[in-house]
Amino acid sequence: MNSKKSFELGMYNDEQPKNVEHVEINDIAQGIADHCMEIMYDSVDWQIADQPFDGDDYNNLHSRVMKKAIEIMFLQTQNK
Repeated sequence: MNSKKSFELGMYNDEQPKNVEHVEINDIAQGIADHCMEIMYDSVDWQIADQPFDGDDYNNLHSRVMKKAIEIMFLQTQNK
């Protein structure tokens, strides 16, 4: 399999599951990402609810926690 095909499928290496041609990987991945973001957003709200921030400070904290969690998740995928 060539690299261009791997990239188009959203794969990060040349290993490809069998019969992947019929699967819309990008559509599935987008659905998963959307769902995870909704869950993460609510989870962060719950986790930081007892912090002494409100307004812009709360929103800034929420955003920083979301970004850090996503960064950690990404880094975990690199170790496999």
